[in-house]
Amino acid sequence: HRSVLQYNTAQVYVMLGQGEEALAHYHRSIEMDPYYSEYYNEVGNILQRQDRFAEANAMYAQAIAYSAPYPEVHLNKGICHIGLGEHAEALEHFARSLELNPFQPDLYLVRAELHEAEGRSAEALADYDAAIALAPDSVPARVNRAVLHY
Repeated sequence: HRSVLQYNTAQVYVMLGQGEEALAHYHRSIEMDPYYSEYYNEVGNILQRQDRFAEANAMYAQAIAYSAPYPEVHLNKGICHIGLGEHAEALEHFARSLELNPFQPDLYLVRAELHEAEGRSAEALADYDAAIALAPDSVPARVNRAVLHY
């Protein structure tokens, strides 16, 4: 239970905007319970917000190694790959996240924008359509789709 106390303390520091203190407490949690994947995911989230994509990516890899698959960690890892300029890897993790949970309109939107940036109009349109099907009031998806058609 001590690792959970460290984890909870880390979450308080995150809410206070004190990322380095939060990281210290998360790392203490990991030292006490190194196989609990959520700790790695949370550390990755902080590092990602700090644009420390390579470090965050390593944390997400640990979270994936120590857990049953869950969509959030693959989404997070995909975002890191975009930050690292690794678009093919990002698309792989986005696909895995959507395989685990296909009801993620924001992820379809992100993936559509990535497809569009790489000149893959058909794939982008399909993802915009999927985002709109799940969230009909999504203004970004509708606007981006209309611009792509234009």
